[in-house]
Amino acid sequence: MRINLPSSFIVENWDTRSSVRSRKNQYYLTQEVLTASDTKDWFPTSMLPFLQTPIIQCSSIQTQKALQASYLVHFLDYTTELEHKVVNRALEILIHDELEITLPESWKQAGLQLYTDEAYHALFSHQLSEQISKLFNIQRTKSIRLTKLADTISSTSEDNLPLLMFIVGFISETLIAKELLNISQQQVIRPVLSMFIDHLQDEARHAKYFSACFTYVWQKLQPDRQAYAASILPKLIKIFCLFDENWLLKNLKKSGFPDQTAKEVLFQIPKSNNNLNNMKSMLETLRNNGVFKAAQHRDFFDKEGIIVDEP
Repeated sequence: MRINLPSSFIVENWDTRSSVRSRKNQYYLTQEVLTASDTKDWFPTSMLPFLQTPIIQCSSIQTQKALQASYLVHFLDYTTELEHKVVNRALEILIHDELEITLPESWKQAGLQLYTDEAYHALFSHQLSEQISKLFNIQRTKSIRLTKLADTISSTSEDNLPLLMFIVGFISETLIAKELLNISQQQVIRPVLSMFIDHLQDEARHAKYFSACFTYVWQKLQPDRQAYAASILPKLIKIFCLFDENWLLKNLKKSGFPDQTAKEVLFQIPKSNNNLNNMKSMLETLRNNGVFKAAQHRDFFDKEGIIVDEP
């Protein structure tokens, strides 16, 4: 497959056009916003299926709003750490040739722009999270996805670590762009919506960058390295699809639900995985690069329950 990619990802006037950085004052919770919070959601209810369970539907509006706000803080904290410690590490690997694959110079410069964008995304996610956390007295819980990623990273050999981290960044940026698109199409509290919309404008470009870099890297990997990449891709995808049951149980307990009732809520949640549905564009990138042409590669995905069709 021939690599047909843009000659440059560099954004002109990037320092003033990058969305989150140029419109940061929209993300603060004013009294006017808090007054309107009685009629607006803190996080799209359609993306929180536990809110649709009969038990939660019978709870007070205040309880449901508090659960929305707590999940928003959980999501923002997850975003902060993911952008800062994972995605930017993947960019470092690309920029500094740690894969022993040299990107075009213009791509490295674009990568440095993205690196700075991601740091700002982490900053403003953290700042908004702090505001909401204080408002609702929210107890933080570390994301199960980050815990599983950390376990995977710590158990990876030094030789394989750069490739694994790059793939984690590729999956993360593809997924978060889709998640932000879903959130930005909903009606939520204005500062939250503003930040997600601005974040999306940056991440749409970032997703394209990582997809293009995956194409570039994949075609330069030796067959044994491609096989390793194919073996870890579905395992990492599954981590990004995890729903944080521990977070939900802790928050239901804080909301006054008995342990048994909280477990019943978990049992009532629909089993469909929206995060796996969000992976469609990323799986298409893999398909377009011929990742699934080898039967061995398809088997890796089949074993993780991710069905890929390859003629």
